[in-house]
Amino acid sequence: MKKRENRDLRGEQPQEFYDYVRYAASKPEKKVKTGKIVFICVMIFALLVGVCTVGALAFKGGIGSGSAEKVTARSEDTAANRGEDNSIFLKTESSKALEELPTDEIVNVNKSGMVQVEFYVGGELYESRSGFVVGTNDKNTKTYIATFADPQTEFSRIKVIFNNNKKYSAVLIGRDARTNVCVLAVKKTGFKPVKFGSSSELLQGEKVISMGAVDNGQYFGSVSQGAVSSVCRKLHSNEYLYHFNAIQHDASVNSGNCGGALFNRFGQVVGLNFDPYTYYGDNGIYFAVPSNLLVSIINDLVNIGEVERASLLIYFEQLDDESAEQYNLPSGSIVISQVQEKSDLKGKVKQGDIIVAVNGEKLTEKGMILDVLDSCRVGEDITLKIARIDSSGRVNYRSVKCRLMTNID
Repeated sequence: MKKRENRDLRGEQPQEFYDYVRYAASKPEKKVKTGKIVFICVMIFALLVGVCTVGALAFKGGIGSGSAEKVTARSEDTAANRGEDNSIFLKTESSKALEELPTDEIVNVNKSGMVQVEFYVGGELYESRSGFVVGTNDKNTKTYIATFADPQTEFSRIKVIFNNNKKYSAVLIGRDARTNVCVLAVKKTGFKPVKFGSSSELLQGEKVISMGAVDNGQYFGSVSQGAVSSVCRKLHSNEYLYHFNAIQHDASVNSGNCGGALFNRFGQVVGLNFDPYTYYGDNGIYFAVPSNLLVSIINDLVNIGEVERASLLIYFEQLDDESAEQYNLPSGSIVISQVQEKSDLKGKVKQGDIIVAVNGEKLTEKGMILDVLDSCRVGEDITLKIARIDSSGRVNYRSVKCRLMTNID
């Protein structure tokens, strides 16, 4: 696939990204420096399918005021593009009562649901991915396809090629910034959907099978086999936006069959193969979005257009290492730069306050705030430990209770 180029906002170093949010790579030269600016509504997993541009904060004698600016979300992810009559309810099923199938039978049973997806920009083919049929809407007028898509690019058109070599135009139903999972729809039915197994039942060393369309579909239906290396490997990239716990395996994946299905030994889909834009694959290291997470994402994208996640509804910055060391704060602490009107933190905290722990768990790693909140729900009450640095440089702590809100307006 084409590697995305990052625009340098300051002319000094490349811009970085964090969980589908853009941060400026600048360091204010003041007593307390905060790292890269983030615009984010803190959430379980991620939020918004759109890119947010953030300017650098200016500080005076401590952690101080800041500003942020939104960028309009991609037009192709609007409700108008999605159309009407979108509905689906997927669920995973246990494999405990099933018998193991030979690889050839797994392939034969599922190959009719495998597809190739072509993404176009400005009339030219931008990238080719794999995908698979997950089901239809209630009225049986649309077929939904799960795949992997660049979350920043605005596609001019999308084509889906099925196992029978027939090609159909597709519309983008939605895509998830945290995992790069994308759901498409074609106005044609009669295709066999896959069955989802529970990724929580996978074991280290268990056999898995990848299926997809390699090399721009030239090798449609390619199959590779390997084993699970880890059932919960954290993937995180500032530059390429993703942040989630993945299945690590060694059943070969490249840019062509990325987005294709990862099957367990019972013929159930337990993951969607993911391209982390790295050279890991050269070393036999591949990743997949786990089915338990994938099913939830697909259901939300189809039914409501985006993935609902619990949120603090704040803008924040990641505390930089120097300030964390200077004030003896956890390295994953975040600095509040703005509180949205609908946030339960409105009036309870102020700009420059630092969140150092959630429900008693210290934020010891950068990006950990998202992992900690992953286990929370919309409407759940949590307790934040807040640090505030006074003018003399003394750190004062207090606890603040907060109700998590939905990220969806």
